[in-house]
Amino acid sequence: MMDRDETYHALLMEYASGCLDEAHALVIAAHMALSPQARKIVADYEKIGGAMLHDCCAPVAMKADALKCVMARLDTCGPAPSKGPCAGKKKLDMTNYHEVPGCLESYIETASWKEARGGYQTMHIRTACSGSRAEMIKAQPDFSIENRMMSHVIALVLQGAFEDEQRTYRRGDLLISDAEPSHRYHVNSGEGVTYFVVRRSSSPFQRLIRSLFAH
Repeated sequence: MMDRDETYHALLMEYASGCLDEAHALVIAAHMALSPQARKIVADYEKIGGAMLHDCCAPVAMKADALKCVMARLDTCGPAPSKGPCAGKKKLDMTNYHEVPGCLESYIETASWKEARGGYQTMHIRTACSGSRAEMIKAQPDFSIENRMMSHVIALVLQGAFEDEQRTYRRGDLLISDAEPSHRYHVNSGEGVTYFVVRRSSSPFQRLIRSLFAH
């Protein structure tokens, strides 16, 4: 089993190479938007990948009419729109001064918060992934995050903070949990915490076994 630092770098490398599914790529992209260090690491991996392609792959000849075909397709696209698809829509502020990373905006425009059993709110983030589930979670100050909520997940803090026995996770920090935590996480921020979390979806059989052992 890789330690957290190795897992973190593996995720950034997979993002740089385009190997992550939509949900995991989204949480890494949002993390990069809030972390200059993560952007630098990904840029370095992209340079390494480019160098490997340059050294290991021989050039492939293009068709004689390749440029003509590209220009023809550009001509059929028409002028670029003067306004983006989100123009005129109010941005969803996490607080008065924190906005969600741009890569998340289109995902949450049609989503809404729902009350969850246990005293917190969730917002489902719809992606094309069948094997991963993405959602936003909002918890109030002094909320204790249960172990099952942090089991086998990647969580990005968007607002506020929560802590465990080892460290405090603040806006932009990425928590990687590849096992069942041995302790709970506590929301220690006066404004509560909002975080984006991605977890592998379990099969119906796994959910059935889990519910049987829970009772």
